[in-house]
Amino acid sequence: MNKVSSFKPLVEYLRKQQENKKFLKTVEVTATFTLISFFLYFAIRPTAITISSLVGEIKSKEILKKELRTKINNIIAAQDSFSEVQSRYQVVNSSLPDRYYLDQAYQQIVKNGELSGVTVSNGRFDFDEKKLSGTIGKVGFPVAIDTSFATALAFLENLQKSRRLIDVSKITIQPATDSTDSTKVLNFSLDSQLIYWPNQNEKK
Repeated sequence: MNKVSSFKPLVEYLRKQQENKKFLKTVEVTATFTLISFFLYFAIRPTAITISSLVGEIKSKEILKKELRTKINNIIAAQDSFSEVQSRYQVVNSSLPDRYYLDQAYQQIVKNGELSGVTVSNGRFDFDEKKLSGTIGKVGFPVAIDTSFATALAFLENLQKSRRLIDVSKITIQPATDSTDSTKVLNFSLDSQLIYWPNQNEKK
């Protein structure tokens, strides 16, 4: 009995030591998790946020790069298309110009008259804003000459073949009264308009 009593303090001591060891281990584990949490929050988290923002920025730049590449490709394609039609632009512009080009038009009409045996010398243009129709503009160019019927027909045919678009709205043929030339038995007049495509930027 005395032997059992003598071992009791030792057992108590060992039990307390074991409890202390468990407590220290618990404190150690808790401290470790606390330090890990602190490290994750104050060190890893900012790094992760920075990496995430960098990834997002890289993706945004990639998308922007693709969009810019698409726009550049479209511009190159447009330039190629323009290069293909540029040589034909002058032909189209001489037919339907973006300005009046009255001197050029007058020279064409005079040349057509010469080819037909008609002298066109009035050179009078009748510009009236009311004749504008939508995006198409017209400048009046009345012609009145004494000539023969065959020459008048030839003049009309040459006007029709002219590259510049000309709208003939009215033709009047009457006997020539003041002509002293036997070949000019008719007074031939026509109301014509030179057609052009007004430059919209200039109008503004």
